Order: sequence, then structure tokens, then C-alpha cells
Amino acid sequence: YTVEPKIDGLAVSLTYEDGKFVRAVTRGKGDKGDDITANVLTIGTLPRELHGAAPKGVEIRGEIYFTAAEFERINAERLAAGEEPYANPRNLAAGTIKQLDSTEVAKRKLAIVLYSLGYCEPRVVHSQTELHDKLVAWRLPVVEKIWPVQGIDAAWAANGELDSLRRKFAYGTDGAVVKLDDFEQQRIAGATDKAPRWAIAYKFKPDTA
Repeated sequence: YTVEPKIDGLAVSLTYEDGKFVRAVTRGKGDKGDDITANVLTIGTLPRELHGAAPKGVEIRGEIYFTAAEFERINAERLAAGEEPYANPRNLAAGTIKQLDSTEVAKRKLAIVLYSLGYCEPRVVHSQTELHDKLVAWRLPVVEKIWPVQGIDAAWAANGELDSLRRKFAYGTDGAVVKLDDFEQQRIAGATDKAPRWAIAYKFKPDTA
């Protein structure tokens, strides 16, 4: 298995053709989303070209989010202007990325993290761990750490280690996702209409005060 952070952001799919970024869409209901290419181009950490050898076509999935520092900066500006602060960074990211004016979007420093594969032609990776290494090689922004593990006891231990580290991450992390590592095993496990059978999320206990 792999154990990875569950990111509290806005799901997005990016398409690169011949190594060049061509399209970004929201995940929507899974089969149809909104084209947000112009707004995603304002994200400074996202490369316009993949580094090194790249497949002819590849769809890479991840999450768009605001760092805690940027969310606080935006709310401080709103308070100074006598406006109501935004309630949470995820909803703000979702509203920002769908704005019609990309110059307004650029005034807010959105960030992105990538961790999943849609289609890939030709297929250059065969497991989740291989994908993570490939994303790093392409110099795409990725999660700080994934845990390749053998067996459910090791997966549970990795969940606990992630819980102890997650507050240091740039993005909001409210749980862990345990996935079958091998893509062929993922294919065999299949999916329901709503979710894959090869992955399960564990939500961490929320902070209280």
C-alpha cells in the first residue's frame, strides 16, 4: 500500500501534451468539469513544461489550495476594508479558481499539489510510488511525504506518523488515504459509481479548543 495525506482542497485535472501544459479542469462530478486553464496559469509553482522525458499525453490530478499564510493575508485585507472575513480556505480556493477575470485570481497566491494519474500514453509508471517519483522528476509540486508500506499494520502506523506531521504541511490535511500501490491491482479492485475500491480515507480527530 501507500499512505498519503488527504488534502482539503479543490480537485483539479491537468493535461500535458508532449510535455507542455495545455488544459486544466475541475473534477466536477467525475466526468465533466469547468475549464479553469487561464486561472491555473496564475499559479507560480506549476511548471508550463514537464522536465525531462515526458509521455505524449498525460492527465495528472491533484488539489488547488491556499496556504494558511495566504488565507490569513487575504482575510486581514478584508478586515482592514471593513468586510467580513472568509470562513475557510477550501471554499475560498473554489470560488477564486472559478472567477472570470484571471488578473483578479493572480492577486491571490493559489497553490497546487499533484498526486494522482488519469490517462497516460504511453504508460510510463505502474504504481503509486513510481508515479510520485515521476512527478518529482517532472518537477511538479507534490505532497511532502508518502509512505510505501507492506500490510495493514504498517499502514495504520503510517497513519499515526502522518497525524503527528500534518500541521507542518503547507496545505490543510484532515486525514490519510491508504491506496493499493500497484496500478494493476487497482484495476482489478475496480470502483463503485462514487469511489474507488482500491483506496480508503481515514479522517483524523479534529482539533478542538
